[in-house]
This record gives sequence, C-alpha cells and structure tokens, in this order.
Amino acid sequence: MKLAYPLAGVTILLVCMWLMPSHQVDSKAKQSNSVYLGEALRAAPADPLHMRIRQMQARRPGVRYRVHEVQAALAEPSLWTLVVPSAHTPSKWPVHLNRLKLESLLVGDQIHIQMPPEGTDHVAIIERVTQTLDGLTWFARFADDTAGGQASIKLTLRAGQVGAAIDSKEGKFALEVSKQGAWLIAGHD
Repeated sequence: MKLAYPLAGVTILLVCMWLMPSHQVDSKAKQSNSVYLGEALRAAPADPLHMRIRQMQARRPGVRYRVHEVQAALAEPSLWTLVVPSAHTPSKWPVHLNRLKLESLLVGDQIHIQMPPEGTDHVAIIERVTQTLDGLTWFARFADDTAGGQASIKLTLRAGQVGAAIDSKEGKFALEVSKQGAWLIAGHD
C-alpha cells in the first residue's frame, strides 16, 4: 500500500520521537539499583552535586558517572596520599591516586596532596581547567605557596591515562600512573 503523501510517514515518526521521553533509564542502572546522572537530574536539577556531574559529563561525554561514587570521591579530601612514606626507592614514592576525585575537580576546588619525602600535606587550589581534543588538564597552585607563585601542579588526563608535573617546596616531581600503580618520581620537570 502506497501512501498518498510520502512525507506523512516521516512526519508521524518525527512526532512520535518528539513525544517520547528524552531520557531512558539504562537497564544496567535498573539491575544494580545505581543512580545514574539522568535519574538524579530529574530528582534534583538545582543540586550542586548534580550540576558538578553535568559539567563532568560535558567534559567527558562518553563516561557515565554514578552519583554515589562522585559523592564519595568529593568527600575524600586527598587527591593522592603516600602509600607508605618509608617504603620507597630514593626517588620514587608509591601513592594512592583518587582518579574520580581528579575527574570531579572544578575551578576553585581545594585538594589535599601528600608530598615526599616526609609525607607533608599540602592544599592546592584548582585555578583553571582546559579541555583539548584528547583530554583534560587541571592547573593548580599551592595554597601555602611562599615562593610567589612558583609552586604549581599540572594534572593531565589524556586517553584514559593520568599524569602530573608538580613543582613544590620539596622539589620537582612527576606523577606516573600505570596498571601496576601510581608513583611520585623526584627530579622531573
């Protein structure tokens, strides 16, 4: 059977698509009782947590963030901590990196980091976040910087890999992350 008006079918399809809800609940979310961004935004669109997650999603559209996981990451003050300050080589210290904490950082956020060799705790303030075609870069300064702005941190998330360059009063370090773990390595620019 031919339609008298060939565009009528297309029009009906478009109207049906327009009437359908724009959000679909992921079947995995139903199975795991996890709250994903879509459900959370319908529940409380003005909540600062959900606004943060919206910004995170905008920066990394292919990544799905669970509200309770982001909330837990934000509750943790440290971006990284030294695993065992005494268990290191002379220039390489193992650290525990909170990757989701990194992904959740926005301009103005404060983070705590521990720097070798003594595990000194520092507070850093995120000053700028830039997005490139292949990743994100966060620029921060130490809140306790007495060197006139010389102490800084540059954190990068590129193609799923994390790295950092740190210039602190303890010296220059690089954050190296692999499947085996994360380390602060002394003497890198």
